[in-house]
Amino acid sequence: MLETKRIFLPRREPRSLGDALAKYLRSNPEMLRKYTLATVTELWKTANSADIVRETGAISLRNNVLYITIHNPALRASLTTLRNNVLARLNEELRIARLSDVKFV
Repeated sequence: MLETKRIFLPRREPRSLGDALAKYLRSNPEMLRKYTLATVTELWKTANSADIVRETGAISLRNNVLYITIHNPALRASLTTLRNNVLARLNEELRIARLSDVKFV
Protein backbone atom coordinates (compact mmCIF):
# COMPACT_ATOMS: atom_id res chain seq x y z
CA MET A 1 0.00 0.00 0.00
CA LEU A 2 1.17 3.51 -0.79
CA GLU A 3 2.34 5.45 2.20
CA THR A 4 1.36 9.14 2.39
CA LYS A 5 3.54 11.67 4.08
CA ARG A 6 2.27 14.77 5.66
CA ILE A 7 4.19 17.92 4.96
CA PHE A 8 3.97 20.65 7.50
CA LEU A 9 4.84 24.14 6.39
CA PRO A 10 6.12 26.55 8.99
CA ARG A 11 3.47 28.94 10.19
CA ARG A 12 3.96 32.55 9.30
CA GLU A 13 2.27 35.56 10.67
CA PRO A 14 -0.24 36.98 8.19
CA ARG A 15 1.01 39.98 6.25
CA SER A 16 -1.00 42.83 4.90
CA LEU A 17 -1.19 43.32 1.18
CA GLY A 18 0.66 46.62 1.60
CA ASP A 19 3.55 44.87 3.36
CA ALA A 20 3.74 42.21 0.67
CA LEU A 21 3.72 44.87 -2.06
CA ALA A 22 6.42 46.87 -0.29
CA LYS A 23 8.62 43.79 0.01
CA TYR A 24 8.17 42.99 -3.67
CA LEU A 25 8.92 46.55 -4.79
CA ARG A 26 12.01 46.81 -2.60
CA SER A 27 13.35 43.61 -4.14
CA ASN A 28 12.81 44.95 -7.68
CA PRO A 29 14.48 48.38 -8.09
CA GLU A 30 13.06 49.11 -11.55
CA MET A 31 9.49 48.42 -10.42
CA LEU A 32 10.09 50.55 -7.32
CA ARG A 33 11.29 53.42 -9.51
CA LYS A 34 8.24 53.15 -11.78
CA TYR A 35 5.89 52.94 -8.80
CA THR A 36 7.51 55.96 -7.15
CA LEU A 37 7.39 58.02 -10.34
CA ALA A 38 3.73 57.17 -10.97
CA THR A 39 2.80 57.95 -7.37
CA VAL A 40 4.59 61.31 -7.16
CA THR A 41 3.25 62.34 -10.57
CA GLU A 42 -0.30 61.69 -9.39
CA LEU A 43 0.37 63.43 -6.06
CA TRP A 44 1.79 66.46 -7.87
CA LYS A 45 -1.23 66.75 -10.15
CA THR A 46 -3.82 66.36 -7.39
CA ALA A 47 -2.11 68.47 -4.71
CA ASN A 48 -1.50 71.56 -6.84
CA SER A 49 -3.73 74.11 -8.49
CA ALA A 50 -4.63 73.91 -12.17
CA ASP A 51 -2.30 76.87 -12.87
CA ILE A 52 0.73 75.05 -11.44
CA VAL A 53 -0.18 71.80 -13.20
CA ARG A 54 -0.54 73.71 -16.48
CA GLU A 55 3.00 75.11 -16.06
CA THR A 56 4.39 71.65 -15.27
CA GLY A 57 6.24 69.78 -18.00
CA ALA A 58 8.01 66.46 -17.73
CA ILE A 59 8.45 64.76 -14.37
CA SER A 60 11.31 62.29 -14.07
CA LEU A 61 13.11 60.33 -11.38
CA ARG A 62 16.83 59.53 -11.33
CA ASN A 63 18.76 58.18 -8.34
CA ASN A 64 15.88 59.03 -5.97
CA VAL A 65 15.94 62.67 -7.11
CA LEU A 66 12.67 63.95 -8.56
CA TYR A 67 13.03 66.39 -11.47
CA ILE A 68 9.99 68.51 -12.27
CA THR A 69 10.07 70.75 -15.33
CA ILE A 70 8.37 74.10 -14.68
CA HIS A 71 7.91 76.32 -17.73
CA ASN A 72 7.31 79.60 -15.87
CA PRO A 73 10.62 80.99 -14.49
CA ALA A 74 8.97 82.96 -11.65
CA LEU A 75 7.00 79.90 -10.53
CA ARG A 76 10.15 77.76 -10.78
CA ALA A 77 12.02 80.20 -8.52
CA SER A 78 9.15 80.25 -6.05
CA LEU A 79 8.92 76.45 -5.93
CA THR A 80 12.68 76.16 -5.54
CA THR A 81 12.49 78.19 -2.32
CA LEU A 82 9.79 75.78 -1.09
CA ARG A 83 11.78 72.70 -2.18
CA ASN A 84 12.30 71.30 1.33
CA ASN A 85 8.59 71.59 2.14
CA VAL A 86 7.62 69.91 -1.15
CA LEU A 87 10.12 67.11 -0.50
CA ALA A 88 8.83 66.55 3.03
CA ARG A 89 5.20 66.42 1.88
CA LEU A 90 5.95 63.98 -0.95
CA ASN A 91 7.99 61.71 1.33
CA GLU A 92 5.17 61.81 3.87
CA GLU A 93 2.77 60.46 1.25
CA LEU A 94 5.19 57.87 -0.15
CA ARG A 95 5.05 54.86 2.12
CA ILE A 96 7.40 52.52 0.31
CA ALA A 97 10.14 54.70 -1.19
CA ARG A 98 11.89 57.90 -0.19
CA LEU A 99 13.03 60.79 -2.35
CA SER A 100 16.39 62.31 -1.53
CA ASP A 101 15.72 65.63 -3.31
CA VAL A 102 13.34 67.53 -5.58
CA LYS A 103 14.69 69.77 -8.31
CA PHE A 104 12.66 72.20 -10.37
CA VAL A 105 14.16 72.60 -13.82
